[in-house]
Amino acid sequence: MNIEKDLAKEGVNINSLIRRKVGNGSTTSFWKQSWFGMVPFMHLFPNLFTIERNKNAMVSQRISFNNNDSITFNWEWKRGATTSVTSMEIDDLQETISSYVFSGNEDSWLWPSESSGCFTTKSCRAKIENNQLNGPKIEVLWLRWVPLKVRSFVWRLYQGRVPVASNLITRGVNIPTVACQLCTLESEDVDHLFIHCPVSSQLWKMTSTWLGFPLDAEISIQSVCSKVYNYNGTSLRRKITSLITYSTIWTIWKTRNEWIFTKRAKTIGRLMEEVKLQSFNWINYRSSNLMVSWEIWCKSPAEGVSKINT
Repeated sequence: MNIEKDLAKEGVNINSLIRRKVGNGSTTSFWKQSWFGMVPFMHLFPNLFTIERNKNAMVSQRISFNNNDSITFNWEWKRGATTSVTSMEIDDLQETISSYVFSGNEDSWLWPSESSGCFTTKSCRAKIENNQLNGPKIEVLWLRWVPLKVRSFVWRLYQGRVPVASNLITRGVNIPTVACQLCTLESEDVDHLFIHCPVSSQLWKMTSTWLGFPLDAEISIQSVCSKVYNYNGTSLRRKITSLITYSTIWTIWKTRNEWIFTKRAKTIGRLMEEVKLQSFNWINYRSSNLMVSWEIWCKSPAEGVSKINT
């Protein structure tokens, strides 16, 4: 039995099941290795990773341990690269790390699925055979067809930790207006922008009709993600549903940002075309062993995808 292959059949990468236990931080990559949770910070905070000067920095290079058990952050950002958005993300990152307990010992590997923290082939096989691998606490499918920056964004969106107006105000960031940039009718918070805004609401209706799966009646972005995550159907249809959901979310976010910076307005029909083309490109270029027909995809996405026999 090959452990990596068995985990792959379950849709899990073995590297997603082990993480670093940081003691003094001298041998653990701050951005590239999983040490706080099961996802590296480079994926959770892609904007910050982009402006980091030393992307291979160790934890000890970014965090200093003080005598009173407090910590000091030593950031090195590219000159002039910080914005109101990245400033909020820096605050989020620092708040997240502040709860971590650093032992001061040497860094080591941790197997969270075992109470002892020690990885053994036997325990890993037992988890597979008994279907006891812990699923994500956040109901967002980590779909490899979707670009990392989009997956990371949806993951943070589920937690309400994206730079919408309400969050920026809470962080003390001065912004010209708190109104939704797409409709100007109400204050911009996560659920208004992505669910209740008339522009987003109409887009969800069109997406639901095209997909053949009702997503337009949900009251929050969490309920949308959870409904897709718990989709009761074939694995392929679940992935397609997740793919299109993420494409819709990403289209809303891009449209909002484009309006802020360029004042370019788009029709709902145009946004729907972007959802279709974007999701098609993702699955067409990032999936394996699948054949996708653009003509059929535009009419019925689930019918436009077929597996290639190898």
